[in-house]
Amino acid sequence: MSDDDLLPLDDPEVYRALGDMLIAITEAEKLLGRVHTLAVGIGAYGMLEHLDSELFWKVRAAGDHLRDILDVERVHGGYT
Repeated sequence: MSDDDLLPLDDPEVYRALGDMLIAITEAEKLLGRVHTLAVGIGAYGMLEHLDSELFWKVRAAGDHLRDILDVERVHGGYT
């Protein structure tokens, strides 16, 4: 049993906080993607070394973990 299994999801404040975390993580994913696109666009390839892989995938994994807790799916353009 993980610590997340002990979260009181029936508590509106906990559920709201998890939702806020998911929103912030989703925005972080979008911002990292935008910075990556801008860096490629201007040829700032040194920046890509700092952005690629590990950071993005950790943020994405955290978002997926929250989606599992909240029982929502990743859908292009929104959530179901």
